[in-house]
Amino acid sequence: MLKVNLVFLGHFKVFIDKKKIKQFKSSVFEIVDTSEIVNIDK
Repeated sequence: MLKVNLVFLGHFKVFIDKKKIKQFKSSVFEIVDTSEIVNIDK
């Protein structure tokens, strides 16, 4: 099974429920962790 870490970049105009994303079930992959990077400097 493939293990996936999700990283969200920037600000989102809509709410994203990270708990719901982590609970997603698949036979192909498993979402291990989610994180967010809001400030991206050049």
